[in-house]
Amino acid sequence: MKKQLLSLGIIALSGFSLNAQCGGTELSPAVIDDTLAARGTTWGAIPDTTTNLPAGAAGTLYDEVLSFKLPSDAGELDPQYSGVSLEDIRVKSVSGLPPGLTFIARDDATDDFYCDGSAGPSGQPGTPQTCWWAGGAYGCVRIQGTIAAGAPVGDYPLDIQLTGAGVVLGFRQEADGDLPGYKIEVQTVGVDQMNQDAFKVNQNRPNPFNGTTKILYEMEKATTVDFKVINLLGEIVYKNTYEANSGINNIIFDGSDLNEGVYMYTLAVGAKKVTKRMVISK
Repeated sequence: MKKQLLSLGIIALSGFSLNAQCGGTELSPAVIDDTLAARGTTWGAIPDTTTNLPAGAAGTLYDEVLSFKLPSDAGELDPQYSGVSLEDIRVKSVSGLPPGLTFIARDDATDDFYCDGSAGPSGQPGTPQTCWWAGGAYGCVRIQGTIAAGAPVGDYPLDIQLTGAGVVLGFRQEADGDLPGYKIEVQTVGVDQMNQDAFKVNQNRPNPFNGTTKILYEMEKATTVDFKVINLLGEIVYKNTYEANSGINNIIFDGSDLNEGVYMYTLAVGAKKVTKRMVISK
């Protein structure tokens, strides 16, 4: 029963010291807390498995970050086990990544899939493990690399195997589990390339940003473009319509009034659209 409890804690975890180990695009603890509070919870990952990870494109760079907060007490998972400490959780293996992305070692920040984190619990052998977090910790996981040019299109469900530990009656108990629900969709070409007959969109610069950022986009002909900015709860926080000219156009977006965090922005021409990610850092 004790190991079942720990396994339940791992499986129920709908997500994955922040030390900018994820490239500076990880969310701050305050933003994580605010986002989780809006969901009515105190722990979890951003994005969650409903929003899920953005799609990637064969032959192109993929770079996404999961930010999270872990529970510290098993009672947050099941009230009948209140007071049972969740001591730590670590990523044991990751498989199912699209071709070209790999997970090799927990302590190698050059892997395509790597983490922040800290040393393992007292008494555990080895060097500090970068995919090992204490209960209640904030952290991040970054998936970065170039998806193979010949990667088959479709969904790639990620098989993330975890080991969790809790303290029961003064003794450390471990149990294995998995983190279900995350996937990466691979497309033949990038979303903006698929829409090249309509328009091309560059990544906003600077990104992350504090204040304003510029988005360049190219149109084959003059037309109307709808622009939206959406937060990770799926709420539209800004929208506008622009009359674009043939050739290069730009949007200067002012995010001063928005909270720190990750947002998705979409440019649409009729039924065709391009979606990219921006990060506001304050």
